[in-house]
Amino acid sequence: MELLPNSKTSETELLYRLKLVAIQKIVKRYPDVHLVLHGADNLKSDEIRMVIESGIKKINFGPKYRMSYLESLRRHSAREDDPRIVKENVIKDLSECVNNYCIQCGI
Repeated sequence: MELLPNSKTSETELLYRLKLVAIQKIVKRYPDVHLVLHGADNLKSDEIRMVIESGIKKINFGPKYRMSYLESLRRHSAREDDPRIVKENVIKDLSECVNNYCIQCGI
């Protein structure tokens, strides 16, 4: 990853690169510490890959999957009275949603 700015490098991009380098240094110095990224909903798929490659072990996505969960819960609850079946269907929907995102991110 090129750290030196050029005429096309924005300040935001440079800060992002510096943060990735900082993560890499922390992971190298403390290999038994598992770093977690919170609030990753707004990251692009290539940014997710770079964060993982930098050493992040867990990524938390909040609103993206919370909204998917609620939509699925509403949809299945409207069609089914048995909460066990609703739960099973919601879990399937959420698993598919997460798997699709992982495929999109290449992970």
